[in-house]
Amino acid sequence: MYGNAAGTNRPLPVNGEWTPTDCVVTLPEAGVYLVTLPEAGVYRVTGRAVGQICATARFSTNVWVSFGLQRDDATVLVGYGLVQHQYGFPAAGNGYQACHSGQGSISVNVVMGDRATIRVVGVAEGRVAAESTIERVELRAPRITWNKMPD
Repeated sequence: MYGNAAGTNRPLPVNGEWTPTDCVVTLPEAGVYLVTLPEAGVYRVTGRAVGQICATARFSTNVWVSFGLQRDDATVLVGYGLVQHQYGFPAAGNGYQACHSGQGSISVNVVMGDRATIRVVGVAEGRVAAESTIERVELRAPRITWNKMPD
């Protein structure tokens, strides 16, 4: 769309991108990865992130990281599984040490009356077998882009 928004001197469309300067959160700590949409309307918001799980694990450990976009009223708008770390061996012995990473993106339309704050949130879930060690679970490089839809 070209031209100016009605009654303003700013060109269309209203859009933006946010990336953090500190781009690693060790879950379950909360990250402050958020944007404030600037004005009323409908926005197409896309979140991107990389999840990483590092573990020394034994048989039957299954851990995954999911991330989503959350609105300021604590409603999770949409969530997505990002990376899974699953071990089917060994049943005995030293275990298996590895780091697994995965990335994903999610998009959602956000309708707002005045202002809305959208943040990237992450959670680690699953089962950790006896004598297994989760060394770190992280949400890395979150990014949020938004584009206002035409009125």
